[in-house]
Amino acid sequence: MKAIPIKIDGIQFRSKLEARWYLYMKRLGWKIMYEPEIKGLNNWIPDFLIIGKNKKILVDVKPIDTVEDWEKNPDRIRIENSGIKNLPEYELLILGTNLQLDGKNQMGLLYTRDAFWEEGKEPVVLQDYTSAECVFSIGDDGKQIGFMDTVGSWHCRISGDGGKTYLIRDNGINNANTHLKSIDEMWNEAGTQLQWNTPTSEYYLKGKTHPNKDQYCMDCKTKSINWWKRKNLFYCTKCKQVKPFYCYDEENLNEEEKRFSEKRYATHKAWTRGGEKITFYLATQNSGEWDGS
Repeated sequence: MKAIPIKIDGIQFRSKLEARWYLYMKRLGWKIMYEPEIKGLNNWIPDFLIIGKNKKILVDVKPIDTVEDWEKNPDRIRIENSGIKNLPEYELLILGTNLQLDGKNQMGLLYTRDAFWEEGKEPVVLQDYTSAECVFSIGDDGKQIGFMDTVGSWHCRISGDGGKTYLIRDNGINNANTHLKSIDEMWNEAGTQLQWNTPTSEYYLKGKTHPNKDQYCMDCKTKSINWWKRKNLFYCTKCKQVKPFYCYDEENLNEEEKRFSEKRYATHKAWTRGGEKITFYLATQNSGEWDGS
């Protein structure tokens, strides 16, 4: 299946899967960069750079469902031979379509330099992803979610905390099930958020929109609107974004408040099957620009 580009937070991602991981890692509070320029790499641009407390991890997102899918993926050899083995400050993490690539606990495939080394000491070589499972972990503060290898350094790549901080499903250690429930919920929320940020590339929209000057975008304050032939969505030619026709009961809500606030479709008028022209407002009912007539 061909990847569908999408724009999130002003970043043009090459696929919806990349965008979902971006939203997810931001929810987890990880410090990340999209498509970093790394000197010494050839024939490969990482999707992300994760900057942890003591580690930097280059990330590639692939549409793989299982560990076995990566073994036969045509990009595996290219990435492994990209020069990353000669860049001792970086590890490599492969992410897929889900958080359980082994059907259990493996959230990704980590090529680890499996020990922290002292200053002036030669680092170990980059280990193959089969040398240890990569699982979620919990920081010493009991809050920061990260990830770690189950063999080797036993250090969280995000917080730098060491020891048995790993989270294993159906295991009572570190209150794992409670943390993993929250981890899974945030993954689902990232997917839901992605549904409301529909692909915005001209490639995807070509032939699917037509002008409608009576529609109004509350973001850019213009009527630069094209109607997209999909229910409850519109395309703003000025913002160059597809947007949903929904609102919250109150304005200026933060992300946490939005999770618990009821959403309503902000439609005062609409296109009917009979062809009657209608107007959509991306606004809340108590907005000064809401037309309640």
